[in-house]
Amino acid sequence: MALHVVFDCDSFIAVSKPHDIAFHCEPVSNTTLEESGGRSSQGFVSLVRQHYSYDTLYPVHRLDRVTSGLMVFAKSVEANSQLSKLFEQRKVQKQYIALSERKPKKKQGLISGDMVKARGGNYKLKQTHENPAVTRFQSKKVDSLWGFLLKPETGKTHQLRVACKALGSPILGDERYGGAESDRCYLHSYRISFELYETRYDLCAEPIDERLKACAEAFEA
Repeated sequence: MALHVVFDCDSFIAVSKPHDIAFHCEPVSNTTLEESGGRSSQGFVSLVRQHYSYDTLYPVHRLDRVTSGLMVFAKSVEANSQLSKLFEQRKVQKQYIALSERKPKKKQGLISGDMVKARGGNYKLKQTHENPAVTRFQSKKVDSLWGFLLKPETGKTHQLRVACKALGSPILGDERYGGAESDRCYLHSYRISFELYETRYDLCAEPIDERLKACAEAFEA
């Protein structure tokens, strides 16, 4: 499995993460990215560092194990500080695409509410708004499935997976939240936009999977 680099500059590198690789795990000595086959117990962060021989790469945000797509790594302490502030101040525009077998309760709008821990490591959405998870979304029919363009304004754990469940459309393959059984969880970090050091960046990780490609094309049309 080759590592797909979306963008590389002096300040950061943007890489497309395959699905089913954890963010952080216990390192496995003498295991390369290719040898892992996407299922190594070595985390994606250490795989990227090893592949590029960068000891000082800093991940500035996270993706769940089941989620594929864009991840940004800062190359210095200064860049990490600046990028982290952009994420914390909600100055980074994020777009995800997802697929579900079930029609949503509404086709577009806002999903907002506090998220609390439930049984088995799951989360659930409440109607309170003390520190809410906020996601804007659009949906379209994509072949026999429903496609979603998700724009999270906050960065809570499992936020998008819980949001889709709240819509009545759990993500295909996301069995933790009631999604239909499939070969993978169909959630992909598609686009990230931000301004750093007076330069605007618009980064896009084209999905490899054909069904996710069709979803992306539906929202680009």
